[in-house]
Amino acid sequence: MKQDVLIIGGGITGVSIALKAQRKGMTCCIVDALPAASPDRTSFGNAGILARNAVLPTVTRSAVASLGHYMTSSKSPVSFRYRYGLKWMPWTLRSLMHISDAEMQRISKAQDYLLFDTVEQHLALAAGTKAATMIAECDMAYLYKSEKDARTDNQEAWVKKERGIFSKELRAAELQQNDPHLSPEYTFALSYPDHGWISDPGAYLSALYDSFELAGGTIHLGDVAQVTSKDAILKSGKTLSASQIVIAAGAKSVDLLRPFGVNIPMIAERGYHIHIPNSPIKPPSPYLVEGKFGLTPMQTGLRVAGTTELSSIDAPVQNARFDFLKRSIKDVYPQVDLSDITTWVGHRPSLPDSMPCIGRLSKHPNIICAFGGQHLGLTMGPKVGQIVSEILLDQPSNADLTPYTPDRFEPV
Repeated sequence: MKQDVLIIGGGITGVSIALKAQRKGMTCCIVDALPAASPDRTSFGNAGILARNAVLPTVTRSAVASLGHYMTSSKSPVSFRYRYGLKWMPWTLRSLMHISDAEMQRISKAQDYLLFDTVEQHLALAAGTKAATMIAECDMAYLYKSEKDARTDNQEAWVKKERGIFSKELRAAELQQNDPHLSPEYTFALSYPDHGWISDPGAYLSALYDSFELAGGTIHLGDVAQVTSKDAILKSGKTLSASQIVIAAGAKSVDLLRPFGVNIPMIAERGYHIHIPNSPIKPPSPYLVEGKFGLTPMQTGLRVAGTTELSSIDAPVQNARFDFLKRSIKDVYPQVDLSDITTWVGHRPSLPDSMPCIGRLSKHPNIICAFGGQHLGLTMGPKVGQIVSEILLDQPSNADLTPYTPDRFEPV
């Protein structure tokens, strides 16, 4: 049966679109090479944080000023794989076009619309499903060893304040009271309200899939080789048809769009995590530590996630990044037991202006883009689902969607 909507990509963005469109009466099919619970998904291995305040561009002036440290220090949260420089250097140079005050204000305004109600969006998406039990609301602490370190790391805080995002200061005594296992070296934090976290991102995605299927949605396991304006042709030779097609395939999206003459300058930033099963030592709610990595209390243990590696999507895993995370967590929790850990590597689809692609292709309006959430795919997933469901039905939006248009990278 021909569907109303075919969604290529079954991560948090794809399933959010599917559920939102389904609830508006549309028939939907998700096609993906991976099952919902696959640990190879980016939606499986993310930090689980609903980062309401993350409105700044990925590359800022303060980050550029720290470039020497990033390139030479073993404590750097960024790793540059120089042999793959031709893959990521053009993206890096383009990102420098967006570090002016005016660009930071423009980007933060657009990002704020996608992020400001993230917890409410997730609660609405998961309502009536098992996924709802995995959403927790919280304040989020940005953790530092000193107030001076915090000021250095937050030089662009004025941009957040313009968007109504403010923090309160936490001192050593309060930090220790809230988290007795925390190293006394950490004496200062900036705490942001209106955040949340998903306590098991893989199980959360699976529960949303179950809800979609129970309501009559179709899921097809298969690897898409080619897309036309009405069809997706799988590598198996099977063809899936729909009135409209949504490309929500993360880092693979740009390859599917090239036959349409669309060239989007996206790279796949690589992220790493280690997971400590059943760890009794966990923060009371997520931390971002010194702007380098996140700590999230999960149902199954403690997740230590973050760092950015600029390389190639098919580059070998760099074990030094796991070593960085192990050293870092020991710095925060000296007593944590690392004798039994699991590791994970995934890819963040990132664009040089830090904003996702959302919208119809102007020359191929049956194709809708929904990808490029960089480090924030989980945070913005349900909101992107809402926006795309409105686009599919040609419903007017209450926001200016121009900043996200996939045509913005076309020559003027």
